[in-house]
Amino acid sequence: MSPNIRLIIIAPLPLIPFHLHQVYSSSKRFGFLLTTCLFTAKVAVGQSAPDYLVTTPGDTLRGRVQLIGKNYQKLNLTRPGQPVQQFSAAEVLAYGNADGVARVSRLVGPQGAAQLLTPVVTGYVSLFSGQNTDGELRFYLQPADSAHVVEIAPATPELTYLRILPGCSSLAFGYGKVQVQYPYNRGGLTRLVNTYNACVRPQQASVAVKNPFKIRPSFGLKIGANASRFQLASASYGGEHQQFVGYQAGATLNLATRTRFSVQLEAVYLSLRSRYGPYDVTAYNTGIPSNSLTTNVQYSQVQLPLLLRYTFGNGLCRPYLNAGPAYGRNFSNKSTNSAGGIGSTVELPAYSLGGVGGLGLVLARSGGPVLGLEARYDYMVGNKTMLSNTPIQQSARLDLSVTF
Repeated sequence: MSPNIRLIIIAPLPLIPFHLHQVYSSSKRFGFLLTTCLFTAKVAVGQSAPDYLVTTPGDTLRGRVQLIGKNYQKLNLTRPGQPVQQFSAAEVLAYGNADGVARVSRLVGPQGAAQLLTPVVTGYVSLFSGQNTDGELRFYLQPADSAHVVEIAPATPELTYLRILPGCSSLAFGYGKVQVQYPYNRGGLTRLVNTYNACVRPQQASVAVKNPFKIRPSFGLKIGANASRFQLASASYGGEHQQFVGYQAGATLNLATRTRFSVQLEAVYLSLRSRYGPYDVTAYNTGIPSNSLTTNVQYSQVQLPLLLRYTFGNGLCRPYLNAGPAYGRNFSNKSTNSAGGIGSTVELPAYSLGGVGGLGLVLARSGGPVLGLEARYDYMVGNKTMLSNTPIQQSARLDLSVTF
């Protein structure tokens, strides 16, 4: 290996102490990054209106709705200062928010079980969508003056149309033309129901329903410490490994659904450090006139991960898992090899690709920002064309976060 050694990682990381004076050694750069993140979060943060839920006795409850259970046929309602309440489809009439109704409870068939369905069109005949017991998307028609809905079988939809949509001469059922003109999807069936309602009850307008439950964005800041190892794809650095504590800081954007899943995007600045050696250079055939070589690794990285998160529980403390791919842009390289008074710069790749994953715990208080603690593992591979020269970076991280 020549003095121009290319980086990368070795074995799993041991637990290390976090020395705060090392974490803040680059205070100017960190201060600039933190100020930028604070400004971004302040501009973007907004409060969303609470959800509502109407129970079968007719009570309207307000809080945050979370969909749970098989095919999301149950839901939790979280209200400030009160325990989480769970409801089934048989205990709910409807739920939504200030923008409209999200789902309603309907009997599937005259004697069927209640099921939570999404309104698509309301009118003389109404259209709903939802999942059946096998988790397959289905559409349902609610006949005029009926309290139940009828599932439209995707294989034989015209049999349902003949029973539920009579009296419109412009809709010629039974010849297959309707299935071509109005295919079995949201758009096709919306046009079919609107056409039928306009044909048999023109004085009663049909209304297309938009789902009011949009993605909930939340913005946050994070700061933490890391310890890293580096190695070549084909070899590890020898000698004693001295771990130095690096640090990271950045901003997060979490896109939450009404389920336990969410997607999180991050932009994080990392300072990465390590030292190897002294070790015998003869074994590495470097040609340096010394029997020992020391490698100091020190560079910066801007990391952009895309994470899928799953959160457990509904109480004050909620653990979560997340994982996903990451892109890292490497810069500010100060890594060197030194032996016998001779030094050389360690070559670094321009960027790295890899995966990250971790587990954490959030303190979901009622009102105010949400605090979090996360342990994360990064595995990043540099962009070298020759596999033997591809550097690998492994980092163990501990992050504190605040989400607004």
